[in-house]
Amino acid sequence: MKNIKYLISLIVNLVSLHSFAQDHVEHAKHNMVLFGEADAYYASHIVYKKPHNFQVILKVTFDPNAKSKIANEMMSHSKDQFIFLLDHMDISKINEKPGISGQIFRTNADGSKQIIFEQMALKDTEYSIVYFDELPLSLSDTKNELSEISVNSEKK
Repeated sequence: MKNIKYLISLIVNLVSLHSFAQDHVEHAKHNMVLFGEADAYYASHIVYKKPHNFQVILKVTFDPNAKSKIANEMMSHSKDQFIFLLDHMDISKINEKPGISGQIFRTNADGSKQIIFEQMALKDTEYSIVYFDELPLSLSDTKNELSEISVNSEKK
């Protein structure tokens, strides 16, 4: 009887672990372009293929110190791209999260990266979803379609 309980427990744990792994296969870090000015900052998800096929735009409220630092960085490096790289999460469920976190950095035209905040955590009261939409899965086929177009045009 003890062996049966152990075996059942083992099977349940393995199934749970497999289920957990399946749920988290597509959880990735998500790059969001950070833009705006001191009175209003926004973060827009960079969309290209699954699991990044969700267009999400957030209005973000930083604490005064973070807001000041970001504003100074944006003014001093106006040609750089500012990114809020969200930690691993299922972005399709962002509206259900108690908060988001990640790294804020900037990159210049040469691709060098300068970290502004190693870890920035925001409660769900510090951001609001301005826009949310799932884009078609055909995005994942874009690369193949472009390759086919290129091959076909070379044949002509």
